[in-house]
Amino acid sequence: MNMGPLHKKLAIWGGFILILYVLRDFFPLFFMTFVLSYIGLTVTRKLEPHVPWPWLAPTLFVAFLGGLLAVFGMLTVPRITHEARSFQERVAEHPSWHDFLDSKLKSSLGPRISDALAEEIGEAPPTDPEAVKSLARGLLGQITEEDRRRYLRSLAGLGKTIWRGIVYLFMSIIFSYLFLLSVPAFSAGVRALETSRLSEAYREVGPSIAQFAKLMGRAFEAQTLIAVANTAVTAVGMALLGIPNIGILSVAVFLCSFIPVAGVFISTAPICLAGLIMDGGGLRTAGGVVLMVAVVHMVEAYVLNPRIYGHHMKMNPLAVLFGLVLAEHLVGVWGLVIAVPLMTYVWKHVVLGEAANP
Repeated sequence: MNMGPLHKKLAIWGGFILILYVLRDFFPLFFMTFVLSYIGLTVTRKLEPHVPWPWLAPTLFVAFLGGLLAVFGMLTVPRITHEARSFQERVAEHPSWHDFLDSKLKSSLGPRISDALAEEIGEAPPTDPEAVKSLARGLLGQITEEDRRRYLRSLAGLGKTIWRGIVYLFMSIIFSYLFLLSVPAFSAGVRALETSRLSEAYREVGPSIAQFAKLMGRAFEAQTLIAVANTAVTAVGMALLGIPNIGILSVAVFLCSFIPVAGVFISTAPICLAGLIMDGGGLRTAGGVVLMVAVVHMVEAYVLNPRIYGHHMKMNPLAVLFGLVLAEHLVGVWGLVIAVPLMTYVWKHVVLGEAANP
């Protein structure tokens, strides 16, 4: 049975969408590989005229990435270990976790307010009902065994996510390196599809994928500008609040700026913790961190994102803002990654029918 042109188009695009759906769990790996390959291709094309062998430019790029990761690990792991031990020693100075939190609450709120709140909403230990009431115990309540198991499960899930992210990062570096080494062969293989049995599917889907990849690259460039601005403003805010280890925390903020939605919470947590446990810190400092981060990300969401994306992708800022909100609502957090390039492609190349750039 012969299929008409419209049915062929529907079948080809339906099969392509089905393949994407089946491989949806690997989207983070594909995305990181694409990003590193896009950056690497730009860098290697500038380096190739200055190096004697074609393989040297991709190797230098990957070596630079490995060096950055190594330096980041050497700077962060010892400091994180030191801060964790210091925090553990501070907690160990108190009889219990609630006593440590009570001391922080008292230093943040002042003895008079803290004691008054403890008298109103505080609770005494169940083993000693006549003891002084604890404000922290009243706010947090008693941690049951089921609560502990739930927290441990959450920590285990977080650990698996972090480990999977690390594995994906190293796999994407390897894949992007192999791609950069074999760009001519890869291009020839793709062009060979035009005369293969998949020629109809290639001619239908290939140009769209190529154009969408270009738009994704531009979107990543825009996100990089946003990440730099976000990191700079956050670093200034941390300096004003007196937060220690600004350099390491700023690196974390920059990296987390590329993580949709969840990156805000991931980057804010260590800053709040640093403000809570530092000398002279407490809930007041942690609250200042939350307020500062909220202001920064409001500026990012309502000013930087629409303006930078709009200029880089040549779209109306209001349309960009609407697309980001709609994509997060319909698709989830990863919808924010592809929202703007997808909107640009659909509007310019599907609705308006603009030709792809050669």
